[in-house]
Amino acid sequence: MDAETTSAGDLGNEGRKGASFALGTVQLGLPYGAANVTGMPSEEQAVAIVCEAVAAGVQSLDTAHGYELSQKRLGIAMKELESRGLSLPQVVTKLDTSMSSAKSAEELTKIVNASVDNSKKQLGLNPLHVVCLHTWEGHGPSLHGGAAYTRLKELKAQGVGLKNIQLPQPPDSQILLRRQSRRLAPPHTFHPM
Repeated sequence: MDAETTSAGDLGNEGRKGASFALGTVQLGLPYGAANVTGMPSEEQAVAIVCEAVAAGVQSLDTAHGYELSQKRLGIAMKELESRGLSLPQVVTKLDTSMSSAKSAEELTKIVNASVDNSKKQLGLNPLHVVCLHTWEGHGPSLHGGAAYTRLKELKAQGVGLKNIQLPQPPDSQILLRRQSRRLAPPHTFHPM
């Protein structure tokens, strides 16, 4: 892991004063949630929600490859924000969860490349602001010798895919072990440019 780390709480507050607010966008891309009785908003409604949220002070948007239409709708919203002259929020996205089914490091690297390329295209961002591994168990640093994390670091170093990498929170058992040994790391590791 890189020597420089920042907690995930600093995401989206780059160059801004005051508190950082984030908007989770899973419901903009699929009918998600136990309390969701209205389903997914239309594309027009989703873009309006994002624009209003940013105008009200939201500085970061959370999305993922697995949130179906979310990234595409955020890409449309980013264009709308630009046309309104509003500051673009930082977008945090997550890699394709199919990574956990990769049979080899080579296959995993191909999935990472495709996921990053797909996110760049849908979000209209190049490079991506922040890319996360979605879960520790499915795509943690140990999967195929850390091939996903290694590939993300390569893309970041080449300047062709992303600016920052964020690792998922380890399972509770690992957190408890770290607390007992007094070596507790931040819940998320953020690697700045």
